[in-house]
Amino acid sequence: IDLCSQGGSLYMVNDKRIIYVWDESTTYAGEPIHAYWNTPKTDLSAKTVTKTLKRLYARGEGGVIMIEWNIGGFVKSERYQMPENDMNVIRIPLQNEGRVFGFRIYNEAGSWFRVMGGVEVRFETKEDG
Repeated sequence: IDLCSQGGSLYMVNDKRIIYVWDESTTYAGEPIHAYWNTPKTDLSAKTVTKTLKRLYARGEGGVIMIEWNIGGFVKSERYQMPENDMNVIRIPLQNEGRVFGFRIYNEAGSWFRVMGGVEVRFETKEDG
């Protein structure tokens, strides 16, 4: 495997000695690109506090995305359409509670997406003591 750039384009040679031009296509060697973003699992430095997830807000663009959330061992995945442009925010309802949570945002069937400015999560808390 090797990389080089020429004239503003990035070229890559894979392990099968095939040369690719790196761009924003939805396939790699004819196969869908499986893209994802995992957030770290976090307790927000508050292990004694139960968090109840309410909504996830994201700004971006592209096609269909899958959002998976994991909280307190409960895992759920839902399908959403990204906004038509990066001036819009999608508002995704969430559910369940736990002390630790994390997210995985990934594409569906190689569709293209971009998350801009990160995500925000609204949640409620209760002290367990």
